[in-house]
Amino acid sequence: MNPTRPVLLDFDVVTRRVDLDAASIRRAAELLETVDSPLQFDEPFRATGYSPTWYATGKLHGDGMRIARYTRVYVEIAAWSNTIAEVSIRPISRRVPGWGKRRQARYFDLARRTLEHYAQVLALPAVPNPRDRAVLPARTPQRIVRPDAVTPRASRG
Repeated sequence: MNPTRPVLLDFDVVTRRVDLDAASIRRAAELLETVDSPLQFDEPFRATGYSPTWYATGKLHGDGMRIARYTRVYVEIAAWSNTIAEVSIRPISRRVPGWGKRRQARYFDLARRTLEHYAQVLALPAVPNPRDRAVLPARTPQRIVRPDAVTPRASRG
């Protein structure tokens, strides 16, 4: 067992498919860290080393009266193909089956709403990154003047 990665279970995952190419996953992860949502990230997204997959941990904060203030979660953005990616949220807990029905319903509802919000944000047209060469305006060529070609100005006298 790898101590740095949480133990994950398959039955408590909430996923959304988004139209996102594999090359844009890193930028999408950076964007999700800045989105205002009930999910607060504990750390920045990190690459897993496998296919284009980025993950982070965070806390999913609920609203209203409840006993649990937040649920620690694992967030993952994984490429399925060159044009489709999956964003998923799963709790970092082995006790999800032991949660009460109301707590499970609150968690799944909040995770679903958060992922739907993320899917809407990722579906918006991307803001161009000024560091990308394709986005930078073309430089106009400067006229190069050789120092020996400069003629002195005539003096007015």
